[in-house]
Amino acid sequence: MASAVTSRWLLVLRFALAAYLLLGALMIRQKPGLQYDEALHVIGAVHMRHLPHQELTLPHDPDTWAPVFGRWFPLMTLRYTGAVKDYLCWPLFAQFGTRTSIVRMVSLLLGAVGLWGMAALLRQQVSVSAAAAFALLIAINPSNVSATVFDNSAVGIVMASLGLCCLAISKYLNRGTPLAAFALGLTMGFAIWARANTAWVVGAFLVAVFLVLRRQALVPLSHWIAAAIGGIVGGFPFLMYQIVSRGGTWEALSIFARADTLHDRLLTRLVMLSETLLFDREHRAMWNGPT
Repeated sequence: MASAVTSRWLLVLRFALAAYLLLGALMIRQKPGLQYDEALHVIGAVHMRHLPHQELTLPHDPDTWAPVFGRWFPLMTLRYTGAVKDYLCWPLFAQFGTRTSIVRMVSLLLGAVGLWGMAALLRQQVSVSAAAAFALLIAINPSNVSATVFDNSAVGIVMASLGLCCLAISKYLNRGTPLAAFALGLTMGFAIWARANTAWVVGAFLVAVFLVLRRQALVPLSHWIAAAIGGIVGGFPFLMYQIVSRGGTWEALSIFARADTLHDRLLTRLVMLSETLLFDREHRAMWNGPT
């Protein structure tokens, strides 16, 4: 009986992933024009295809490109966003041409990776029913589908990187080996490269581990070393950019600093929280719509 119930929930989980892909494909089929962030995060892929022997000629943040054996490669798209989609779309553009549908299909698949990874961790640590319910609710949420498909603010790669982190956590909890620890560090380093403010999520996760698990978090030193090496490898482009730019990402913190009072910030965030299910303001902003 238990196995039959599990099979049903697994079917719901697969249905959730299929529903997400179908809803995303239907959005792509509507063919809205490229919005700013969509184009920005693949501009490097277009440049590497056509002008690989020179730095990006369009305006971009300094030190975000680096020469390697006479060819130029992007380290970051922005000071705080890695050039992940450039490298994912580059070979696809070379094979099929520079197409908006390719950009959006890549974003859609990134969202699916995130959904799958987070559901896998829930399945292992909670239950298959919890994983299926989570996946279904997120899969049909219009905010999630549109934000990943049209990739405003690099949401697609953030979801994918968090999903990969969840998969790595699941593997480490299951195996508990230095190699699994290396993979966990690798995904966390990659997540920070993908979008630097993911470091807050990674940091919060590490604090939560120590607060909740306490002595159980005291794993062998070799595991910590393996995870640290993995983090360096996964976040290598991000670290290289910090060295070359002398902390360009931290400089961006001052660029975007605001002088609002704590009261004003809390009110702004309450409004943002109220919009998490509808996402209306962000939808309008993506295509410069009316307020």
